[in-house]
Amino acid sequence: MGRNPNEKEEATKVLLANSKQDWTTEGKQGYKNWYYGYFDYKNDEDKHYQTVEFITLTSNYWTGTKWDLNQNGSPFLEVGQEQFIPSGPYPGFRTNEHWPIKRWISPYTGTVEINWLVHKVVSNNGNGFTGKLFINGKHYAQQQIQANDHQGTNKTHRINLKKGDILDFAISPEGSDGKRSNHGDYGHIYISIDALPSTMTINDS
Repeated sequence: MGRNPNEKEEATKVLLANSKQDWTTEGKQGYKNWYYGYFDYKNDEDKHYQTVEFITLTSNYWTGTKWDLNQNGSPFLEVGQEQFIPSGPYPGFRTNEHWPIKRWISPYTGTVEINWLVHKVVSNNGNGFTGKLFINGKHYAQQQIQANDHQGTNKTHRINLKKGDILDFAISPEGSDGKRSNHGDYGHIYISIDALPSTMTINDS
């Protein structure tokens, strides 16, 4: 990481993680503390995500550029460097619901700033989706994306972490109308996590 993030003479951030820059080009799980998987919402008994319900995407699903749960059709779940596709029910095609997840396990103990942005791509079809942040299995924050929102709004959180804490960034197919279907709801997600010097104030937005 270079400089000690708690040095007080220079109140600057130290980059710990960036989901785009840290992307694996070889489909390697754990590269730069990132893991890629999904949550099987339909077959979950209580419909509440927990860290142990993270299903790792194995090399069988690696296409050379992304993970794709089924390259021949349903379920339409993908996890790429930026792009994701949540799989939701669609009449006549599928009944499943899977949430793509990017997981980061903290190698650091201290105060961090999390910035994450989710937005729609490709078209205005569908009903949007919902980005969710879980910290050690606890639902911490979310942002709902409209079907025509191609920009999104950056969310910032300053929190204390310890080494080994688990941050799961999940995408639910739940749209702005409350329905959980997915028809053309493709999106992009960007995540950056910085260590903060102890002189900075903790806040959340």
